[in-house]
Amino acid sequence: MIISFTKDLAKLFNLDLKISRSKKFDITPPLDDWVMAGLWDRPEHVGIALIHKHSLFSLLVASPIKELTHCLDLLYEQLVTLLAEAGLKENKYLLCFDNLFEQINAVKHDDKSTTRSINVIYRYLALCDTLSQEDGIKRKSIDVARMINTYPYKKFNFESSNEVFFELVKRHYADPILINYFDKNTMPTAH
Repeated sequence: MIISFTKDLAKLFNLDLKISRSKKFDITPPLDDWVMAGLWDRPEHVGIALIHKHSLFSLLVASPIKELTHCLDLLYEQLVTLLAEAGLKENKYLLCFDNLFEQINAVKHDDKSTTRSINVIYRYLALCDTLSQEDGIKRKSIDVARMINTYPYKKFNFESSNEVFFELVKRHYADPILINYFDKNTMPTAH
């Protein structure tokens, strides 16, 4: 997995990122390319977003522990939950993301189009905050992620991030070479 970190997030986790994505990685597989951004840093918790660059599929967590590996664990759990809700709970799908989360290449964020998507997340967070105040329901980060991922994008022919991301996952596993691999190998279970 390639995660490009925004400056704020690199500072929060004290990461020294000297490699720029555009110089180091010319082509990346569609499921491998993500951006991690800090949404807020408060004394009681930190808000983190992980955005899939090809679909703008977003994961959001609020973590009381300000540690990168802990935040990645929370993001992975949310991803597994959202995959299961989409009917993609077979081990072959989970194995891909197990491998991605275990092998991370951390680089600087240098893509302005994804920065615009981060701003969409801020708008949804503000909307959820307003809705929570109006109806008295505290929304969890996964609920906000569900809302964001159902937003239709013009650049995706008005499909949502969910539709684009889950289709990418399904197409990835329709590859006959992968099907043979998964038939021959024992699959690990989800965390």
